[in-house]
Amino acid sequence: MNDFDSDAALDALLNTADDAVLVAVETGLDFDAGRAALLDTAPRPEWGEIPLFVAPWHGRRADGTDLSGADLQRANLTSYRLAEANLTRSNLYRAYLGGADLTRAVLIGANLFRATLVGANLTGASLTGANLAQARLAHANLRDADLRGADLYTADLTGANLLGTNLLGANLEQANLVGVRWSLETEWPPQIYASIRTWSEELEFGVFRVRADDARDRVELPELLPA
Repeated sequence: MNDFDSDAALDALLNTADDAVLVAVETGLDFDAGRAALLDTAPRPEWGEIPLFVAPWHGRRADGTDLSGADLQRANLTSYRLAEANLTRSNLYRAYLGGADLTRAVLIGANLFRATLVGANLTGASLTGANLAQARLAHANLRDADLRGADLYTADLTGANLLGTNLLGANLEQANLVGVRWSLETEWPPQIYASIRTWSEELEFGVFRVRADDARDRVELPELLPA
């Protein structure tokens, strides 16, 4: 029996799941179709063999649920509805939240290290002080989200929506920002704003997208001058 003990085996499976969710996002299919694409294209292990805790909530709905401090590491929350849920200081280490609805969810201080949030809806979510290092946030909707002081070290934000997002004090070192859309209301850390503006093209008045030219896919933070 394949128990997916190695991180490499689990990463391979989750990368396939990422691709399935992106198919759903890019073609306008619903996420059930994305999951169907995963089952049709991925190797076919028994789902019980995958070391991911599958959340028990009926119908994949947990809107408004109080999950503060919950241990949800490696949880399979694909496409779950968690709008306005309280996940303050919850442990979501390597959780899979592809396509999940986290609209206005509270994730203050949550541990999302290496979590997968591909195509997730985090509109208006509060992620102040959250650990999102190495997280997969490609094509996630972070419009008007609060990421003040969040750790996004080496996070993948490819194609994410950052319109009106507050990133003051966030660590974006080596984050992948190719294709990110942002607006004049987006609050960048002051030390990188000039670089972000230089790397971006204006799509319409006040709306920008980070270009992929010059291989500028990783934020290189300038050295801060001594006080």
